Amino acid sequence: GFATNSGLACVAGLCMFTTSYSASLGPVGWVVIGEVFPMRIRGTAASVAVAINRGASAACTFVFLSLSDVLTPSGLFVMLAAVNACSAVAIYFVLPESKGKSLEQLEQDFAVLAGDYEFLGDKK
Repeated sequence: GFATNSGLACVAGLCMFTTSYSASLGPVGWVVIGEVFPMRIRGTAASVAVAINRGASAACTFVFLSLSDVLTPSGLFVMLAAVNACSAVAIYFVLPESKGKSLEQLEQDFAVLAGDYEFLGDKK
């Protein structure tokens, strides 16, 4: 189980995690949701994406203790650290830079990446 005699270390670790996550991977999902969908479906698509995000968060919450029992608390946190590291690498190499671009330019860039020739006006 979890150690109960290290409360201060747990609080300090939680504060460090919250601070670092809020300044790094935390906002990425919300920024991507606002930028990745075409204007014509952005509202509906963002709603579906947020619902999936909340569902995944609920699933993680529900299985946390079971995973902790199976993997041990240390093993679970090593697994979560590995997932976060893989996420950071994927975001760095896969997600295009959007700084300084308008939503219309981003929409066109994503249409090119997706091969949406109808959006681009090219009937291939």
